[in-house]
Amino acid sequence: MNTTRTYSPLWQLFSYVFHPLFIPLFIYGTLIYLTPVFGIVTYSQANNLMLNVLVNLVFFQGFTVFLLYKLKFINSIYLHTAKERIVPIFSYTVYTFWLWAFVLVKNPIQYPKVATAVAFVLFAVSATTLIINSFIKVSLHLIGMGMLVAISIIITTFYHHTIAYILWALIATLAVLLARLQGSNHTRTELIVGFILGFLPMLVIPYFFSK
Repeated sequence: MNTTRTYSPLWQLFSYVFHPLFIPLFIYGTLIYLTPVFGIVTYSQANNLMLNVLVNLVFFQGFTVFLLYKLKFINSIYLHTAKERIVPIFSYTVYTFWLWAFVLVKNPIQYPKVATAVAFVLFAVSATTLIINSFIKVSLHLIGMGMLVAISIIITTFYHHTIAYILWALIATLAVLLARLQGSNHTRTELIVGFILGFLPMLVIPYFFSK
């Protein structure tokens, strides 16, 4: 039985805007347009990377979930149960692996190491989530927000940006947390584990800023 609670359009808006599908766009957009680390590639090359992130991690993944729904492999595109999440998480793991191994590692364009590192973290977190999903229905929204908070802290620390970036990420995370508490059947443990799973792996990224 679906125990998902209903919630107001405002809470829905936060869940949609900060949907896990869009988090890689926020992360790469932040790195490309707010840090000088991408100065070693041209503007068109940086935009090409953003396009690859959009196509592989947003369009392909979104289409995969939609196709699974239409073929009746899942009951809802919202993936209410852990069982429904298995194939979508697996497909996302494949797409993040492709982004890391082929779009970045094997690309003749020498993108900054930090771009490759972020793609690897996305892949590693996806693979770990696939395993953890067998035991607990960890919040995918909070995984994404954990990553977003981590990257805001990293760029503020390394490039002395205003602390407003961190505050913005924390406020957005709080909004998403409240939205998921109001409108999903996640437990607090699943939400907290999700945030930690997204936040901690991103802490390896600063090592690659100097590469």
